[in-house]
Amino acid sequence: SSIASKNGTGDFVDGDRTTSGYITVDSAGQLFRIQNSKTEPAVILDRAARSIRKVRMVDVRTGWAVGDAGTVLTTSDGGQSWRAAAIPDEMRETLTAFDFHSLKVTPQRICFAGIPGTHVFSFEPATSKLEAAPTATSTALAAAKAARERVVHHAPVPAADEVDEFDEDEDEEEDDLDDDDDD
Repeated sequence: SSIASKNGTGDFVDGDRTTSGYITVDSAGQLFRIQNSKTEPAVILDRAARSIRKVRMVDVRTGWAVGDAGTVLTTSDGGQSWRAAAIPDEMRETLTAFDFHSLKVTPQRICFAGIPGTHVFSFEPATSKLEAAPTATSTALAAAKAARERVVHHAPVPAADEVDEFDEDEDEEEDDLDDDDDD
């Protein structure tokens, strides 16, 4: 079963644990804090913020949220309030063309991707450095896969020809090989 959000807009669709509770996103794209069995809307200090799709906490106080129209928010107070990330001005307009649905965070870097899946973005909060890596695809799945690999391996942003499309046939080929072993 799911927990209905306080304002009745729907169920929580994403969230992350903090030491004192949870930070959640409801189906309407709004951020909430759940603490001591109380659900309260988070304060969004960025008037341009759109619907939030993913939220992740790096530690007790620091977290990130991404969403529609290039929304990238950060918190430094455990999710009580959220403000726009310090994205360089020259990149902000580019980001508004994206609805972000994928987010991976580490203390040094966040990576995010979404629709269209043409780019994976990597942001280093300490330096406010944002990189955009073309994915050679327009599918969100391939962009999400590239974002995950980028953070897990701390690799440089891949070139467009280094990001593979998701291949649904790979699993089938492995199954076919397994069948051959039974002969």
